[in-house]
Amino acid sequence: MVYMPQLTEDNYPAIREWMKNVVEGHIQGPTEINEWLGLAEFAVVTGRSGTTPEGNRLLWMNIAVSVYTLLSQTDDPYYQHRFELSAMSLRANVIHQYGVQTQNALLDPKLIEEWFLQRLPFSIEHARDLIEHPSQRTKEDQRYLKEISQRCTIMRLLLESTDLTKLKEIQTWCQLADAFLPE
Repeated sequence: MVYMPQLTEDNYPAIREWMKNVVEGHIQGPTEINEWLGLAEFAVVTGRSGTTPEGNRLLWMNIAVSVYTLLSQTDDPYYQHRFELSAMSLRANVIHQYGVQTQNALLDPKLIEEWFLQRLPFSIEHARDLIEHPSQRTKEDQRYLKEISQRCTIMRLLLESTDLTKLKEIQTWCQLADAFLPE
């Protein structure tokens, strides 16, 4: 294992290169999840810091998204969902702050839109049936509805600041999400 470079704002090039090598499988990263979470938190804080040069802020946010994306590649559906939410929430907030730039993966809302739509476990019609007949929901249905509701929180932020290709479908899901969970 090649150890993570020192976490300092001016050490971005070494951290970026190290992350690239981990993602590409050239080196092994930390085995402790807290080390990864520490890197993600450092990158977010540095990316939001007023002392970080404007041109470097998005670079740091990209590191954080990369960490969350890497952590989401697990067989455990709970952690996969949690880390995907973290990555997409950060992306949505960065898009909300900096605007859409489709040539920059970090600032391209289509990636979040596709993520949302690809993770839908059933149709809008089935979701409506589950809302109308809550006694027929299985525990798995309830988990899926909760996850969709959490994803809709991210989509609502995008709906405020961007035009999405599947706007009407996503708006419908987000309206339904309010009725998903028991009161």
